[in-house]
Amino acid sequence: MALDNLTIPALYSVNSVQPDSRQIEITINLLFEGACFGKYLFSFEAINAATSDIQNIPIVDEDGTCGVGVIPESAGSRWTKLLVGGKWRNYLQVDALLWTKMQDKLPDLDDNKDFRSIEVDLINIDAELQDDGLYAVSSFQVGGCRLTQQATDYAAFSNRYGNLPKR
Repeated sequence: MALDNLTIPALYSVNSVQPDSRQIEITINLLFEGACFGKYLFSFEAINAATSDIQNIPIVDEDGTCGVGVIPESAGSRWTKLLVGGKWRNYLQVDALLWTKMQDKLPDLDDNKDFRSIEVDLINIDAELQDDGLYAVSSFQVGGCRLTQQATDYAAFSNRYGNLPKR
């Protein structure tokens, strides 16, 4: 089964050292290994296969009308375990940049939050329905990212994330 697109909630943090005043370096916890929304199963292998295409990806404001940053071509990626929402998850992290000249479109970065919300648009998704009712994702691409003020919720699927296929 192929899906056109799916938006997933993700998290990002602002790096403690900022070497260039023209940009804000952030780390995006892009996607975790396991079940997202209790519907989609992302394997380590499927996520790893997509990492080579995660570059030059735009980051837009909450309205989606203005570019505020980018996952650059030189972005590094790595796997790390994080405790999020009371659960340990294995995340693919990528380096990204927000542009300081777009400060009026960015959330307040001085409020000392550990993590902030970002939504990631996945495109060209191939998935297969398994016997347990989960869709095992075998491949996908990252199409873009959108900063958001809404809290990240991996348990509940809402219409802002797209359309889930029928079981």
